[in-house]
This record gives sequence, structure tokens and C-alpha cells, in this order.
Amino acid sequence: MKKLHVRNSFILVIFCTILLTVLCAPIYSNHLVSGLWQSIYANQIARIDISNTGNAKNTVEIIKAEAPSGYKANYNKQCRAKNGKCVFVNETIDSKWHNYKIKFKAVRNGDITVSWRGPYVRDADGINFPVLVDYRFVMANKKQILNGRKAFGFARPLHHNFKAKKGEVVELRFEARQHHFAWSDLLKFYSFNTLLFLSVLILAFLLSYKLVQYISKFKILERNSRIDIVFVITFLGLLFVPMSYISSAQKNIRENRMLANYPQLFENTLNLNFGKQFETWFNDRFRGRNMLIDFYTEMKYGINRIYQNNKAIFFKNSGWMFGKPIAVNPPRKNMTDKIVSEIKKFDDVCRKNNIRLYILIVPRKESIYGDILRGYGYSEESNEKVLEYIGTIQESLSDNRVIYPYEELKNGIEKDFVFFKQSHHWTDFGAYLGYEILAQRIKQDFPDFEVVNTDNFAISQSTLIRDDWGRDYNRGHTTKLLNLQNRPDTAILNTLYNYYDPKTSEAITEERKEYIKIFNNKAAGNNYKVFMTGNSQNEDLLQFISASVKYTKYLRLNKNQLPYNEQYKFMKYYKNELLNYKPDIFIVTISLGKLPQIAHFLKD
Repeated sequence: MKKLHVRNSFILVIFCTILLTVLCAPIYSNHLVSGLWQSIYANQIARIDISNTGNAKNTVEIIKAEAPSGYKANYNKQCRAKNGKCVFVNETIDSKWHNYKIKFKAVRNGDITVSWRGPYVRDADGINFPVLVDYRFVMANKKQILNGRKAFGFARPLHHNFKAKKGEVVELRFEARQHHFAWSDLLKFYSFNTLLFLSVLILAFLLSYKLVQYISKFKILERNSRIDIVFVITFLGLLFVPMSYISSAQKNIRENRMLANYPQLFENTLNLNFGKQFETWFNDRFRGRNMLIDFYTEMKYGINRIYQNNKAIFFKNSGWMFGKPIAVNPPRKNMTDKIVSEIKKFDDVCRKNNIRLYILIVPRKESIYGDILRGYGYSEESNEKVLEYIGTIQESLSDNRVIYPYEELKNGIEKDFVFFKQSHHWTDFGAYLGYEILAQRIKQDFPDFEVVNTDNFAISQSTLIRDDWGRDYNRGHTTKLLNLQNRPDTAILNTLYNYYDPKTSEAITEERKEYIKIFNNKAAGNNYKVFMTGNSQNEDLLQFISASVKYTKYLRLNKNQLPYNEQYKFMKYYKNELLNYKPDIFIVTISLGKLPQIAHFLKD
């Protein structure tokens, strides 16, 4: 009887160990459980992307697709190609191998890229996870691309590149089926961490062993309460709820910050900070984190007259919101010297190409409205240091071509709002004050540059914020930092803002690309070309600059087209954009906090 009890206990321990290990799968392998589930039960399609690049008008035309269960061709924005267009074909698959054939025609001469991949499936964070498709006997125009079986996902496809002439017909043949799991998938597609898996397995076994041992000691007939058993099981079960889902997002959109990356235990040597780094990683990604933050925010918001978190502060009575830190000190002298040196070098590059460089630095909202923040972190001493720092930067370009409209904005608050209460961006009126001093300076070098005034614009009003790329009205960036998106408009938006739009808007055409806007002003009295770049503070400045000259091209640096540490390497990525455009005037508009990034403009 005792042997039977020991055997049953051991079986129960093994069962609990397996269950806990599976529940903790997000810890040691991204999307392992959900990815396998999707591969078996859902999204049973093979996706083939076909692009034709080399010219903006390049594309391909599907002539015929043969599939046992039908297919669907998509010519939409989900499928993009640089300097051209593409199409993707969804072929229905099941667990058996089937033959598929696609014929397409190149509409123009170009470089053809064909990608065999899995479907695009996202999790709750909008992150793609691998749903795999098995391919074999892949051929393009009788050329064998793949012979034996191999699995491919959306992010790790099979690519084939070749050139095609206008009207050339290409035939693709292949076999595909629903993916059959292989152990090699763990490392290749699911980021399987063996060390963490073994750690979780051992901990799960020890916990299961102690749990079964503990429960087995209860003797119900000896008046021990069943509620004790229920409590212990429930409590231990709840401990694993946060681990049942680990977010794989790189950035928290609500908090506007990058999430901690998974740390490495060994980095040449043993990482002694692994424990703290792992805790930070887990705290950023566990299940229910947003729900707990919302609950905490709700309680904190209701109790306090002035609500704040580690990102921003909100004066509920007046509606003013400010980002943190409130006071900011300038960079150290060696960094300041580097910024000055790089600006001079960049100015030399522009001068050699007959381009006149101007830099417009946008002050921080906290320095302009410092009176509201006295007692909440605002420092007059820090502000004075910033003014000295800006003075040094202004000396980097001759003829006062570095503009810092601090005094203009300070004086402007008597007339209208120069920054939005709910955002770190300047208002249309604030941007106009910056534009006005910049335009007057440009006119000294370019006499036909037209300095427009506010009479040239129609004024509309809204309590909503219009301050970014899409020119859509929203509730403000700082509202997101404070996690107040669910608050009613009346609790957040208590101010009418003036918006300026050209009265002759039909004279100015606008073309938008991924991170570029191009304006053509038919009513301009000059033929000047302006090239603008920088960050989001440009958005409320554009309507004034584009009304002043014939041609304006704006290239946004922080539109997420590049990794964060590459965003401001202007000449590395955009040299041809600038030099091929051949502008007369080059304007860099940048927030004070991002000014040190100018030191990266010439980096490789």
C-alpha cells in the first residue's frame, strides 16, 4: 500500500512539474506555446511575396495561380517595396504536401525578389511570432531554389533575387504543407533558452515535490480543514499567473519607453548583475502589468490634486502637464565642444555644396512656463546654465545662424499659448514665433525669401492637440505618459488652441512618403528650395516655411525608420537625399534635449 502511495505521489509530482514548466514557457522561449498552437490549428496559409524594385512605378501582375484549395492575391499597403510595389499571394495549405504554381509578369524592368514565408500573425503587443510553413521543391523558371524540406516563418523567409525585363513572365513552382514540428525549431524560431528552461524545470520539480509532500500530510479525517488545501493550491497557482505570458514588445507605447532586454548570464565573464537585470526584464513584461498600473493610476489620480508619475506631472485644476525631469542641466564641456566641432564640420559640407545651413533650437516647455513649476523641480540656476550652453553653440555658426527663440516664446505667453498644456510640442503660435525670427535671419541672405505673417492664415480652434506627423487631432503626448488615456475629454482638455492654416491652401500641394514630406508652393514669389530635417518640432513649423518658398522638402529623423542609435546619422543615410535635391537653404529644427544628437550627423 505504501509503494502504491509513493508511486501515485511520484506521478503527481511529474504531472505538476510538466504543467508548471509549460505555464512558464514564456520565460524561456518567446511565443513557443502560442506559436505551436497557431501552427497546428490556425492561419493555415503559405505567403509568397513578390516585389519589383528599381523605380517607383515598378510592380508585378499575377497572371495565374494554381492551388488545390484556392489562393488570394493582395495588392495593398501591407506589402511594400522600396522604390517599387509588390504583391503577396496567400496559398491555402493543410497537413499534406500539395503542388502550387504561380505565374506573374514584370510590369517594368526591375529587380525581382520572391519570398516564401509563413503568415503574418501578431500577439497582443502587436509583435509577430513565427507560424511556420514547410516548403520543398521550390523552383523559379525551372531553376531550383530549394530541394529538401525546410520550414520558413514570416520574419525568416526563403528569398530569391533576379532581374526581369518589362513584360517577362516568371513561373514559380513549389510544394507546401502545414509545418511538422522539429526540435531544431526551438533554437531557430522560438528563441529557446536552454539554461532558463533547465532552471524552470528544476524549480518546477522542487516546488511540485514540496507541494505534493505538503498536501499528502493533510489528514482530512483528523479534523484538518479542506479549506487549507484549497488555499495552498490557489495561492501557489496564482504565483504562476504573471509568468503565463511574457511580452516580447521592444517598446511600451503607453509609457513611451523602451522595455528592458533579456540579460545574458555570461558576457565573456559571469554577469554578476544578472539577478537585478532579470528582475527588471520580468517586471517590464509580466502578465497583468498594465492592469495593475491602471488600478494604481486610478487610485492615485482620485486622491491627489496634483497627479504625477515618474514620467510627468499633471496640475489637475489648471490642466497643465509637464514631462520629467523638470530641470535639465546642459552637457559637460567636452560634449559641448564636440557638438560645436561637428556643427562646424557639417556647415563646411553644406558650404562646399552651395547650401546655407541654419539651426533652430526649440526651448523646453518647462523653461518657458517655469513659474508654474516653482517648488516642483524647476531650477533657475539650471536654466541659466542652459542659456550659457546655447550661447556656446550659437558661436559654432557664423552670422548668427543658430536660432534659440527663448525670449520670443517667454514674451509670447502674454498673447497666446506657445506650448500645448498636454504635450511637449509648441503650438502653432509658438512655432510661428520661432519661424518669424528664423525667417528674418534667412531673409538677410536670401532677399526674396517671403516672411509671411499670421494674416496669411485662416484661424480655427480646438481643445484637441494637432502637433505631429499625421496632423491628426489627439489628446496629447503627455497624457499618454501619465496613463490618462481613459479619462474623459473634459478632465484633460480644458483649453482652446488656435490653429493656423494657409488661406490659399490650394496653391500648396503636399506629398507624403514614409518619413518625407514634399511641398510645392505655386503662389511663391521665388524659386528657393528649402531642405528641412530634425525631430517632431518641425511639424507645426512646416505650414509657415512652405508658404515662404517655392519648394520645401522635409525629412523626419525620428520616424522609427532606423534603430534609435542610428536615427541622427544624417550623412550616413540621407546624404543623397540632400545633395540630389540641391537646396539653397538647409534648416535643422531640433528640441533642446536632442541637440547633442547633432554630433552624430557626420558619423558613419
